[in-house]
Amino acid sequence: MMRPPAALLRPLKTAAVATFGAEAALSRRWAAGAHRRLRRAQWSIPPAPDNFDHFIDLYANWTASGDADWLLRGVASSLCLRGGRLLELSCGDGFNARHFYAGRCREVVACDIDDTALEHAARRNAAPNVTYRHHDVRTPIADGPFDNIVWDFAYPFVRFFDDAELDEIFSNIKAATATDGIFSGYTLAEDTDPTGTVFQTMEQLRGYLTPHFANVKLFQVDSPPRRHLHFWASDGALPFDPAWPDSLVMPVSSTGPDTSE
Repeated sequence: MMRPPAALLRPLKTAAVATFGAEAALSRRWAAGAHRRLRRAQWSIPPAPDNFDHFIDLYANWTASGDADWLLRGVASSLCLRGGRLLELSCGDGFNARHFYAGRCREVVACDIDDTALEHAARRNAAPNVTYRHHDVRTPIADGPFDNIVWDFAYPFVRFFDDAELDEIFSNIKAATATDGIFSGYTLAEDTDPTGTVFQTMEQLRGYLTPHFANVKLFQVDSPPRRHLHFWASDGALPFDPAWPDSLVMPVSSTGPDTSE
């Protein structure tokens, strides 16, 4: 079927844009309200879920609060994707596995200990190259090596791990990481979220990572009342290192900028 010539459609464009724009605005308002109602149903009626549905963030919370920190987790780990096999630990609802990693990785294995969360993830965030799997982070990781491993561990249960358990977890992650593969993720500083994790500073988190990885890079984002701690760890190059192939790092001049004409 042939499309009408552009010259015939052009006079209709203004009306079409106005009509479809109004439809889109109405659908956004409806989606925001529906997800606010879903949030109240999930979190106001006991028991509270162990994982958060990030479509609520997308359609309701983000626009209302202007807080985009929930996106930074996926963005930060996306900066170091190698395009091969990726393992996500504690994947929750699968939002990041589907929307940040699946499009740039050959294979994504997304794991969680919560079977209810995995059922939700498989239903709402399915993709041909994403497999959802039950896994306890305290046990060895099968089917390695992985080019990327992601663990966003801002969850209450992490605060109950002792030093030996945390060391074993990071040791298992290192064993499943490919040569020059990258382990990335984030957590919350305990002093800003007492129900969160055991780490209070970037230095403390680095102390858990450096026994297992030669190169560790961390940064924090203050979003009162919380402070987010993000990290990349590898035996190879990390994002924005001079050797990182996807960045150009200029040397800092000791004499300052050239102001000559």
